[in-house]
Amino acid sequence: MGTLALSPDHDYWLKLTLMILFGGWYYCGSAGILYQRARYCPGVIMANENLLFVLLRNLILLLLVVFSIPFFILVLRRLFPRVPVRAVVAPIRDLQLPVPISQIPSSVLVAPQNKYRRRNWISAAETDFLKYLESFIDGRAHIFFKVRLADLAESNSRRYFSEFNPFLGAIADKYVDFLLCDSSLSPLCAIELDDKSRLTKKGLKRDNFVDSVYQDIGLPVVHIPCASSYSPSDLKALDGFLKTGD
Repeated sequence: MGTLALSPDHDYWLKLTLMILFGGWYYCGSAGILYQRARYCPGVIMANENLLFVLLRNLILLLLVVFSIPFFILVLRRLFPRVPVRAVVAPIRDLQLPVPISQIPSSVLVAPQNKYRRRNWISAAETDFLKYLESFIDGRAHIFFKVRLADLAESNSRRYFSEFNPFLGAIADKYVDFLLCDSSLSPLCAIELDDKSRLTKKGLKRDNFVDSVYQDIGLPVVHIPCASSYSPSDLKALDGFLKTGD
């Protein structure tokens, strides 16, 4: 916040303005009181109280107050000046970067023109598990990856749109990790690969909800802990579904 060292003249005019303001408010109030006394109690007005003189005096003071407002605003602007734009831009322009601007990649300085960019859609752990799952299945079933749960289940509610249907909106952003289907592409079972994120409170809540959806639609689900390597015993629970799919 800016400050201003007032000269004696400025200090005098500031005090005078404040005196005029408070004096005008006082006399305007007193004029109102005298007017009420003259209106409702005319006999109470004293001999030395000339009502017309008091009203005229307060009117003059009111005009002085009105004309002193611009000066009062000018003083406030001098006390709290606005920071010019150049004073803000200059330090930024003169800022010394730790790395020369010529060495900064253009992709950082220039905003990308495309609205989207490609992302890794499968993690390393999922890739390792998929490779072992393919060798374990050995063509006995079709493997689908990251199937949208809303493609396997639908809401019984009559409200179709997700923004009005809380049941459909709850499964719109949920995905099945792996889905095994038979030769007619009928789902056999869902596979959930449980990594460390599933141990959190949010992950457990998600698993409980998804498992309830599997139960409602009658789709078996097998939870397999994520590991660095797998053995046939880890996927033994899938044998029953694969025999059914033959």
